[in-house]
Amino acid sequence: MATINMKQAKKWATHYGINCQLIPGASETNCKAVIYNGIKHSTSNWTGIMFDSFFAEIACGQNVDGSSVAKQKINEAHGRAYGERLVNFLEQYMTYADPFENIQFVGQTWISVLNQLVEREMDFALTEVNQWKESMKEWHANSDEVVARMIESKEVRILNNHVIPSKTFERFLIQYCKENNYTVLSQDKINLMIDMYCKRYQEVIG
Repeated sequence: MATINMKQAKKWATHYGINCQLIPGASETNCKAVIYNGIKHSTSNWTGIMFDSFFAEIACGQNVDGSSVAKQKINEAHGRAYGERLVNFLEQYMTYADPFENIQFVGQTWISVLNQLVEREMDFALTEVNQWKESMKEWHANSDEVVARMIESKEVRILNNHVIPSKTFERFLIQYCKENNYTVLSQDKINLMIDMYCKRYQEVIG
């Protein structure tokens, strides 16, 4: 019996910004195949974890043929590979093919743009603090120290129980200026704006 997985396929393809073709099965709720770069991958029985693994590897520039790490991770599910994938996801600053997809920049305020970013990230369990911390244990022997360092140095920001790299906020602010033909911001200005936004966000949600 085919798996009801089309929603998961769309969710993870969108999350990682992957431009691909999702082929429905006999039922529209089943994704029987993914076509990426002209290669067809059979996915009829894939779960959300499997799509997550597959699209994460593509987003990080990995080869996804029959011998790809993504295919191995599909079988490993939530094991060590999950932790490594999450660390890469955060430390490589969410290197999506198109990280700005479905984000409105033109005519918006910079706060509105960052609000859109944060709202999008809240939809994904991958960025939840507990998931992040647990996965860091699988990757770092001194995970508590690494987590503390990343938070203290503001390498990542924690908003509403989700972890978002500061570099991601920076990329969105730079894109905001580009889309609206504004003067390029200095690094100090960007850092100040991120600090202001995070402080304001915390005050609003309490």
